[in-house]
Amino acid sequence: MKPRDIPEDLLELEVLTSRLKQRFKGKNLIADEAARQRAGYNGEKSIDYFLTFLDKKAYSILNYLRLCDEHGAFQLDTLILTPSFILNIEVKHVSGKIVFDSMKQAVRTNTDGESQYFNPLDQVHLQRLRLHKWLMNHGFPKLPIVNLIVYTNSNCILLNNTDDPLVRKTVIRKESLISKIQELTQIHQKKMMKQEQFQHLITTLINKHTPLKRDLMGEFGVKVNHLRQGVICIECSGSPMKWNRGKWFCAFCKNISNDAHINALYDYSMLINTEITNRQAREFLQIEGTRIMHRLLKNMNLPEVGKTSDRKYNLAEFRQREMKKRM
Repeated sequence: MKPRDIPEDLLELEVLTSRLKQRFKGKNLIADEAARQRAGYNGEKSIDYFLTFLDKKAYSILNYLRLCDEHGAFQLDTLILTPSFILNIEVKHVSGKIVFDSMKQAVRTNTDGESQYFNPLDQVHLQRLRLHKWLMNHGFPKLPIVNLIVYTNSNCILLNNTDDPLVRKTVIRKESLISKIQELTQIHQKKMMKQEQFQHLITTLINKHTPLKRDLMGEFGVKVNHLRQGVICIECSGSPMKWNRGKWFCAFCKNISNDAHINALYDYSMLINTEITNRQAREFLQIEGTRIMHRLLKNMNLPEVGKTSDRKYNLAEFRQREMKKRM
């Protein structure tokens, strides 16, 4: 099984949104993308409850699979694999009214009015084509691939205006997911792979997963001087908090914290570098005193390289631990 890890670029977007100075002209654009991605992730995560009812011996679940082919990369939200068929699940967490019309369009109506958005039927059709070819190119037999589009937002109304059988067969709400999987399992009973080859397929898919790497600072034209420095208060988002007598104090809401610097160093590791010196930490946290900063970093048990003024603290493992907390 490949778990549904939170996308790294989503966490970076959220950190970037919180750290950008208010006057940065692209801040709203970045905040909107972060909000959309978080809503999408929450929607994808919401189907995991239903998937816990599947027999783990009968179904293998791979989440957030990103594979490469001659056209680039394609991402699959959730793949459910058996020796008889593959189920490709595309999750949609949109609100409003979605109408699948006679022109093969998906038209969305919400508080902003009516708009056409990319038809997910076309999206999953292309995913299936690329996955079929990918399997063939890696020496696997042509397993049946079934597409499902699962809508997870309770504030979404789905309409199939022309009673299109493809829409009827492919588009469901999350509450129908388990019964649909059971139905498909009854249809696809013939085993297309022996167990050894099936396990090899799962291992190959996991090993060929290529995580998306984005340079968000470069992508949005953000420089370090566009970022708010200092420790940000977790209660009111005011900054910078002041270090005094072993605690962080917020001048805006009077919040007091022992470890508010942890979040600040996480932000640094996400946006700037996964290595930091005492001087760089003092500048970013806006704290005076080499010894105080040395003690704070020492207490975090970070791997160190070098001695005295050249010592660097590695934030990579710390960053991974903190990312998991934000799932």
